[in-house]
Amino acid sequence: MDRRTRILASVFGLFIAYALVSGVVYPRWIEPLLTIDQTIAQREEYLGELQKVEDKVRRARWEYKEFVQRVGSFDVGKVEHDLRERLNGLIEKHGLEETNVGVRHFNPDRKTKLEKMSITVGATGTLESTVSFLKDLAELPHVVSLTNPTISPTSSSRRKGHKTNRVKLNAPLEVWVLPQQRIVGRIQSEQLVQPGSWVRHEDCSYSVIWELEPFWPPIPLTARIKRKSVTVDKDESASLEVIATGGEGEYGYLWEGEGELTSPEEAKTPVDTSTLGTFEYAVTVTDDDGHTATATAKV
Repeated sequence: MDRRTRILASVFGLFIAYALVSGVVYPRWIEPLLTIDQTIAQREEYLGELQKVEDKVRRARWEYKEFVQRVGSFDVGKVEHDLRERLNGLIEKHGLEETNVGVRHFNPDRKTKLEKMSITVGATGTLESTVSFLKDLAELPHVVSLTNPTISPTSSSRRKGHKTNRVKLNAPLEVWVLPQQRIVGRIQSEQLVQPGSWVRHEDCSYSVIWELEPFWPPIPLTARIKRKSVTVDKDESASLEVIATGGEGEYGYLWEGEGELTSPEEAKTPVDTSTLGTFEYAVTVTDDDGHTATATAKV
């Protein structure tokens, strides 16, 4: 082998050796040895992230099981029946009156199969009994959310000299019923034992209602006739209409006058125009609280 061939063979050998070292030896054996501390740190960080995910799954499984145990059933019908019985018991316990319980069902969520109910409780009672009812209501095991309960004065509480502070309560509830998923395990509905009450959220203090003044000045009842003076020809059709504002509840109307009235107990009444002359009419508006307001007009 001549010198030129030996040089070429040496160069080729060096090239092959470099390729093997850089492509195989270095990445497989040398680089891991040089970066072993960094690799260990990355693996530990990855394991930490996996641990966080596992903790979240474990927490979700526990919360799911606790919620199902709290509701006591996978059947939305049974939950509604039990909740109605508990609500009736609380209403009787606190002596509330004029109660109304409205239930609205929503379609199950497509992905989770979760079913939701919206329940609105309306009632009247004293301020003390109403606040006590709210506290017990928040402890019901079914309730997920008790949002924006409102307390407002009734007509009787606005009367001077009345000894009882009668108030109206409107309390919207949100209730969820979860499906029986594998995450819960082999729990059967008949095995669920629902607790009598559930711990209230610490930041859900209804005693603040006592510190606030849940009353506002009543809006006085007023009445006005759209056109206080109407001029028409004989036998031409004409009518008078009253507009009432303020007061409490529904309005009652009573028209009186010199001419004949065809609808004296309506807000709008036709008047008699068969006789020439000037006729005066008066309307009295009465609200549910017994307050009255009057207005007059001429035709």
